[in-house]
Amino acid sequence: MAKPIRSLDNPSRLTDLTTEINEQDNQFGVFNAMGLFNVESVSQETITFEKNIKNVTLIPQTTRRGGQASRGVNREYEVYNLNVPYFEHKDFIGVQDIQGYRGNSLDGQAESLAVASAKKVMDMRESADQTREYMQIEAIKGLTKDAYGVVIADMFKEFGLDTRRNDEISAEGFSLDFDLGNAATKVYDKVDELKRYVGKKAATGASIGRIEVPCSESFFDALKNHESVQEAYAMWSNRGGQNGGKEIYRESLSIFANWGVYSTFEINGVLFWTYPAEFSVDQGDGTYDTVTAFTGKEGYTIVHGVKDAYRGAFGPRNTLSGANVGGSELYMSEYRDVYDKEIEFTLEMSPLYWLARPQLSIRCHTTT
Repeated sequence: MAKPIRSLDNPSRLTDLTTEINEQDNQFGVFNAMGLFNVESVSQETITFEKNIKNVTLIPQTTRRGGQASRGVNREYEVYNLNVPYFEHKDFIGVQDIQGYRGNSLDGQAESLAVASAKKVMDMRESADQTREYMQIEAIKGLTKDAYGVVIADMFKEFGLDTRRNDEISAEGFSLDFDLGNAATKVYDKVDELKRYVGKKAATGASIGRIEVPCSESFFDALKNHESVQEAYAMWSNRGGQNGGKEIYRESLSIFANWGVYSTFEINGVLFWTYPAEFSVDQGDGTYDTVTAFTGKEGYTIVHGVKDAYRGAFGPRNTLSGANVGGSELYMSEYRDVYDKEIEFTLEMSPLYWLARPQLSIRCHTTT
């Protein structure tokens, strides 16, 4: 059987009769799929929101015979402004990108403009999805920023809590050292401490939902291997993430299965899960850096059920027709030049994600 003819200088040329093999980085999308953030469409480049502070007091007893009634305490309101970031991404297809190239098929057909365009749009969409995924991961930490380190909104600083960001919760900070290198540590007690603190800081006036902790693999390994929980982890793993035959995290676990989350562990109603998400950052000089979702031995709490805690906005596109019009997740435009030589693809998006209750973001870590 004759071997396929392969061009040594470029194996994708039409003379190569083998199926094209695409190498692509892993795609991560737990937060995009989870729908954690309540996102609204906005028509302006800046959003304004209010922090509503209420002090619920007990009502004192009064006499029925001419006693003066107690009075309610007025709510307090604080107004905050955040800028909505804007992203514009362009790519191109020229004659040189399709002339003499074959499509991704076995029949040797030449690459078509329609297929090449579809590939280009798909690549741009995946880049947009990964960007939004990264922004949501950072937002649950209370620090909204892009992959290049530009801070969009530091919610701890906005609310005057930044000085206590890394203090331990024993000192009314927002960090909990699980001390997993210490055999004497009682992990169940640490989890209970976390739950009590989150419940106190939620200050919702109503019950809160489940607590989850996406974390680094190194933190998770230290957690599952701790002597005080090894037996519990073995039981959890043998049940396939079930508790007594009943799946208590059915929705989360089904999402995890699709996005590379392989390790989960529920302790006293708190679900810990690894998220080894890595994102490629173009340095503009032909090199790429990698940013990681969770570094070191750490993770951050997600608290479900707290109204308007995780919020988002999609701003308008930067066009005349988009001015003062509510934004969407993203916009794709295609322009063909008048000489029929090139097609330009433009992607626009203006997403903002922020944690309106940064006190819900507890950094879980271990220093041992």
